[in-house]
Amino acid sequence: MDWQSRYITQPGPGYQGGALTLFAAAIVLVLMSLMLFYAFRTSVMEQRVSANDMRQKMAFHAAEAGLQHATEYLYANNILITSSKLDLFTDGRDGWLAPGARRWLKCSEHTEDFDEGNDPAEISHPCRGESSDARRTDSYFYYFDDPDVEGEDPFAVPVDTASFLQQGQEVSVRAVLCVLDVNFDPATNGGIPVSGCTTDTSISGTHYMVTLLAWGQTDCNGENCLGQALISEPVSNFSAMNGPPPNVPLTTRSNFEGLGTVEVVTNPNAGGVGVPISVWASNNEACATRVTSLTAGGNWKTCEGHEYYGQRTVPEDLRCPLNVCSCSAGEAISYTAGSDDVIGIDMFWDASFPCDLFDYFFGVPREQFSVIKNAALVINDCSGLGPDSAGLYWVTGECSPPAQTTVIGSIDHPVVIVAAGAVTNLNSSLEIYGVMYVTDVEPAITIAEISGNGNITFYGALVVDGAIKNFNGTLSLIFNESAINRAHGVGNLATLIGGWTDFPKCWHADGEGCP
Repeated sequence: MDWQSRYITQPGPGYQGGALTLFAAAIVLVLMSLMLFYAFRTSVMEQRVSANDMRQKMAFHAAEAGLQHATEYLYANNILITSSKLDLFTDGRDGWLAPGARRWLKCSEHTEDFDEGNDPAEISHPCRGESSDARRTDSYFYYFDDPDVEGEDPFAVPVDTASFLQQGQEVSVRAVLCVLDVNFDPATNGGIPVSGCTTDTSISGTHYMVTLLAWGQTDCNGENCLGQALISEPVSNFSAMNGPPPNVPLTTRSNFEGLGTVEVVTNPNAGGVGVPISVWASNNEACATRVTSLTAGGNWKTCEGHEYYGQRTVPEDLRCPLNVCSCSAGEAISYTAGSDDVIGIDMFWDASFPCDLFDYFFGVPREQFSVIKNAALVINDCSGLGPDSAGLYWVTGECSPPAQTTVIGSIDHPVVIVAAGAVTNLNSSLEIYGVMYVTDVEPAITIAEISGNGNITFYGALVVDGAIKNFNGTLSLIFNESAINRAHGVGNLATLIGGWTDFPKCWHADGEGCP
């Protein structure tokens, strides 16, 4: 054997171990790279999902905030929403359903705006937010083109977005109105069956439902927004007086004291068809107070409307056309003759009179009066009330309108004044349209008294859940069903249970399957 064969040998098994290690390391490296790549993809996906979820939530919050602010806007204009009167208020506010006001347009007259198609401008028309064909036909959509505001969306309900939206967020709210066809039956003690929407606002116009459609967006940059949310919610007005409306000119639980001349135009059908009632007074011995004398020495006259006005029809504004209206002695139902009182069938001295009069009219026990107070505009006194006043007021202090105040409320927009202070003093010549409710429900008030001196006229009803004292001059109580029914509809707005939805069908949709 030569020296070469002595030192050069064949490779043995030990020389192959390094190749396997390198191969295994390469496989592990590839697997780790794949795992890292998968983890990166998963992380990116989760970040995208999280970001999209955050965008959707931010858009949803913007839409929800838009709904709440739009509801407050409607509440602030509650008395105008279904009003059909132009130039009603001295400050220029008009009824939204009045011809020319152009706050509400009929869906049935603008069907060309939302015919079937794929144009987003047509598919997103507010009327598509009402999925029912029947209700849509008799519905209105909000539209107000303000010439003083350039670039404003005329379909959008005004919402002050600067107060709650963050940078990059946007919200737009649309509204669809359904004027409810209400058939009020006093026999049901406040039960109100509803037969659907109507475009005949002369039926009532005091009960309605507005469907609000909110489109919230976030991460907006110019015309593009990365997140959006669509929600809708119906709101409806409700009456603060959950009991029956006052159906007599004067309701009282206690005696009259120091009355001067009193003239009452009765409700001719309060006790049934053809049975007039002018005064409903307590003769319930179970109650803490009751009326022991129906006239208490005042100079009384009660009569029906055509006798008071001297004509068969009642003036549209209820005021006496010749300023000589009066209940004549020959046509009076109840009256004072010298020192004698002639009490007719229109004076109802009720042995079953409700002891809790507040509960009877407002639907909550007097101990829970804060429920109604919270729904009212709370004021310290009556100095700010006038012809432009409308809605529900809760007066905590003395209600004594100043001498220059001659009119409070109107026939189309009456007031409900809850005088909850110790003193209500009406002076000079004053006309009040609606219902005044004098009450001592506030814990600090022992007895609430109403008094006056001058020519005071109520077009509606006066309810005294307290005492009448020293009412000198002339007190005229003119029953008017229209004013009382409109006053009875005064209250607040509330959402309808079960009406909320997070994706209004057929609104901002692709149009498929939509009517």
